[in-house]
Amino acid sequence: VQGHGGGPEGVAGVGGVAPTGTAAGAAERDIDLIVPSTRRGIFNPRPRPMHLGLPVITPIALESVAVKVDINGQVAVTELELTVHNPSSMPREAEMLLPVPDGAVVRSLQYDGTGPEPTARLLPREEARRIYDRIVRSMRDPALLEFAGQGVIRTSAFPVPAGARQKLRITFEQVLTANGPRLDWTLPRTESLAGSVPWTLHATVRSEQPIASVFSPSHELSTQRISPASITATATSSTLQHAGSLRISVLREAARGAANEPTTTVFATPDPDQPGSGYFMMLVNLPDTPPKHVAAVPREVTLVLDRSGSMQGPKFTQAINAAERVINALADGERFNIVDYSDSIASFKPSPIAMDGAMRSAAQAYIRTLEPRGGTNIRDALVEALRPAPVAGTLPITLFLTDGRPTTGETREAAIREAARNANAITAGKPKPTSRRVFTFGVGLDVNAPLLTALARDARGSTAFVTPDEDIEVAMSTVMDRLRGPTLAWPTMTIVEADGQTRATSIVEVMPAELPDYFAGEQIVLTGRYRSDAPVTVTIQGELLGQSTTLRMPLMTQQASMTHAFVSRAWATQRVAWLVEQIRTNYANVDVRTDPAGKELVSEIVRLSTRFGILTEYTAFLSTEPAGRLTATTMSEAARVTTQRTNSIRTGGAAVSQDLDASRKAAAPSAAGVAAASQRSNIVVRFAGGQIVEERLPVQNIASRAFFQRGSQWTQGDLIVDESKPADAVLTVGTDDYQRIADELIADGLASVLALPGEVLVRHRGKNVRLVNVVAER
Repeated sequence: VQGHGGGPEGVAGVGGVAPTGTAAGAAERDIDLIVPSTRRGIFNPRPRPMHLGLPVITPIALESVAVKVDINGQVAVTELELTVHNPSSMPREAEMLLPVPDGAVVRSLQYDGTGPEPTARLLPREEARRIYDRIVRSMRDPALLEFAGQGVIRTSAFPVPAGARQKLRITFEQVLTANGPRLDWTLPRTESLAGSVPWTLHATVRSEQPIASVFSPSHELSTQRISPASITATATSSTLQHAGSLRISVLREAARGAANEPTTTVFATPDPDQPGSGYFMMLVNLPDTPPKHVAAVPREVTLVLDRSGSMQGPKFTQAINAAERVINALADGERFNIVDYSDSIASFKPSPIAMDGAMRSAAQAYIRTLEPRGGTNIRDALVEALRPAPVAGTLPITLFLTDGRPTTGETREAAIREAARNANAITAGKPKPTSRRVFTFGVGLDVNAPLLTALARDARGSTAFVTPDEDIEVAMSTVMDRLRGPTLAWPTMTIVEADGQTRATSIVEVMPAELPDYFAGEQIVLTGRYRSDAPVTVTIQGELLGQSTTLRMPLMTQQASMTHAFVSRAWATQRVAWLVEQIRTNYANVDVRTDPAGKELVSEIVRLSTRFGILTEYTAFLSTEPAGRLTATTMSEAARVTTQRTNSIRTGGAAVSQDLDASRKAAAPSAAGVAAASQRSNIVVRFAGGQIVEERLPVQNIASRAFFQRGSQWTQGDLIVDESKPADAVLTVGTDDYQRIADELIADGLASVLALPGEVLVRHRGKNVRLVNVVAER
């Protein structure tokens, strides 16, 4: 911060006001305050009046931050390397404030420049808060209050020569608090980070006991296991450009140390609008590999190949190569068959046959005789592949490949799904142990994406879409490599209330609604809402590595924290994906603009998208009248218009994109993708005066709320239809009333609202409050 004079600690004053104890007329000096955790990196007050003839000085810029973390047991050592640049033609002095978890200890400070070496010391959160308040009152910019409640590391001033770049390395350590088998490391950063400063992260995690997993609930990590008790993790600037504190969670195996036992942990966050309620996320880490004494289940694979005329050219060559790879991947004794189809159906054998050397050669010779021609009869090909009863003791799998939509025979989606369910012994929507798991592959963009997704989901499989620039062989071999048999098969979930009864009253809307099979190394991720503080136990029953098992996971909501606000967004993202799936699966030929049940689904998507800021093709429909006023009526109308238009797209690139987006959101809270569930996006407004138009609104997620920006005002999502109404109170930064509300927002875990520039309309303790966050000139 540019200021005048030096205080007792060698710290510049702010806003042109000399610090207490500084004599008037003391020598002036300019100091830039670097705050790497803020959205701008540099905070500068309004420039003081310049003497005539003095040059305008450009402040020091923060160019990059590299984070290295070494977590050894419960001790974490964090090093930040900051690269700063002085673009001006004059030497500058800089100083740094680094918000850190309270209790951190400064280990070292290194400076590679010339001149006096800076010093650093940790200020506890009470002293940090006094510094923040002083800066806020001087600059009339409350963004720093976002870090109230944290400690801060403060350096003395250090010189940066004109035009030079310097590196500052600061290392601090802290003892991580254990939450059962989980350790959490956090580096505070603003929720409003714009991503202009590139960050990188490299973490090394070591433990005296085996580590089940290392993941981030805030940003996507790439992990590599070095040993059972050592894992490295990295994140690049592209993944760290998203706002929010950096978080790493270490899930250690249970102290009893039995290998291949599931490890569980729970995150919970309260709902600030409903006391006693909130959201939870349960993670169950499954074994990476089956133990040696567990024999692999032999597979029975039926490969269904599309040989219609549209497959001609490179696609068919790739499909044949993929088929050969599947054949070669099967061990002797495993069973196999090929069903090939166009407008007619044929097969290699009447039913799957045991694989051996002679049969492998015969199967390869058979597929080389196939030629693409004719139409696409999906229904009859599926029925033929699913018709034979699987051999007992095998894992029955069907790999279904097509590059088109049904053009001959039965073409209705609902009828094709029903025929497949009947042939696969799926009754009342429930597969049986003898049902085949169906994995579908859509090649190119002319496929009926919702149909392929539904066929796979009905039969506990998954869908892969192979775009024109991708290779079929790679997609199919990836699926085959993981299908060595599920680690946890046929899981079912039960909620046990505090009185021992099995009913779901204390927790509701658990996602996923139905549990799929889980394979080696995968996580079970459950999200949901809790409605009371009563203890609840979630049980999952299934076959773990071939043995019947019951996992019991207590949900202790007393440990809920606003620091886990990502949980609410993760749940909402999964919930929206599920609602979209219901529309795409069950309303292919229904007009959701008039159907009562369809309208109800759309209304729920609207509610969740406006509260949590979740964008899909179905949530891009906030509506506005020509005068710019939003109303609930026009929002609902626009939502139904957009949904009907979007849902009518069943083939082509847009349809594939919709299904890929829904799949990513449904799986978002996995160890690799919690961050994706809570990222910022733009909402598209698509309705004005009866006409479809487009308007992009920046959206900012804070705690369990979303705020939308229109002009200079941010509006809480569920208040957007009332944004034109007078607020109950209008408070300007720097006033006593503003400070009082700021303290309450900080106590409620909503301090990041203070970092939004401009005006903010927020629902606070039962009232609509308009905060005037006047940002200083920069």
